[in-house]
Amino acid sequence: MKSLAVLVLIIAALIAAIAESAHPRSVKSYNINLDAAPETRWNEVVDDFAEFFPELIPAIKQYVPGEVLPLLDVVGDSVDTYLPEPYAAEILGIGQRSKTSVGEIAILNILYDLLAGCTSIVAEDEEGRIYHARNLDYQLTQILQNITLVANFQRGGRTVYTGTTYAGYTGLLTGQRPYVFSVSLDQRDAGKHWMNAATALLAKNASIVSFLIRNTLENVQSYKEALDILSHTTFIAPSYIIIAGTKSGEGAVITRDRITARDVWTLDPPERWFLVETNYDHWEPPPKDDDRRDPANQHMNKIGRQNISLDELFSVLKTPPVLNNSTTYTTLMCAAVPNNYATWAW
Repeated sequence: MKSLAVLVLIIAALIAAIAESAHPRSVKSYNINLDAAPETRWNEVVDDFAEFFPELIPAIKQYVPGEVLPLLDVVGDSVDTYLPEPYAAEILGIGQRSKTSVGEIAILNILYDLLAGCTSIVAEDEEGRIYHARNLDYQLTQILQNITLVANFQRGGRTVYTGTTYAGYTGLLTGQRPYVFSVSLDQRDAGKHWMNAATALLAKNASIVSFLIRNTLENVQSYKEALDILSHTTFIAPSYIIIAGTKSGEGAVITRDRITARDVWTLDPPERWFLVETNYDHWEPPPKDDDRRDPANQHMNKIGRQNISLDELFSVLKTPPVLNNSTTYTTLMCAAVPNNYATWAW
């Protein structure tokens, strides 16, 4: 019993240390001009983060299985053949501007779909307003914290949609279309689908999820249509797509197999007024060694629907173990009040 009590105290001290040492910083925002040539859209971003590219690419490649690397190099050699526009041209421009091989930039743009750990929450208050927040966790924490940014994608000088991303990465894992919907991606089954993903990519019969998310944010003008597209488009890898709209009940966790949705779990207030998704199927218990879901659920229930807000969601996401040593950024979103979009790097 005594040893157990000591262990509990040690764990509590470690959690307190993480919380005390975590000092989030707001990240810089960039305007990405969709009216400009795709090859030049990210020039300012690449220039601002140029010092990190020599360190980033070798670190990223260590997570790619050796047998898959040659396949991804094929994509880089013919990026416009295997990747859709405008992403192929944007990747080409980033490679040229950063003096990095296009194949390595292509690897970077595929990798995050497969290996990012996350916590995403959708919640509805008593007035029917929908809130959406997420942590994005990743092994390369410090590097990615340093290259996190907010991109405002603009056409005619007006922001069409906003996303949080990393320098060199043209897709979106987190984003919002003002007054329509917000979306985040959580990884499902990390590390088990590399060959299937690479094969699907080369066969051009599946979408890179982050590209599809960005494309949906750019072109879709209703929550219902976005939910349908993100539920039924074939992906290169399984994933969780978390989506929130602007009206009561517009919130869902889409548990995706590669081909279509395995499950669509929706808000159903007043009983089910929030949804928490980490990296495990919501109908199964989370593993004991990575249980961020139960603490988040407990914190949400303690706050209560009557008190929920973006600030309260932030309090959930910054509490260990929801916040952990792999957390790169936290984003808060409310599509009905788009100016409240905010991201902090840890």
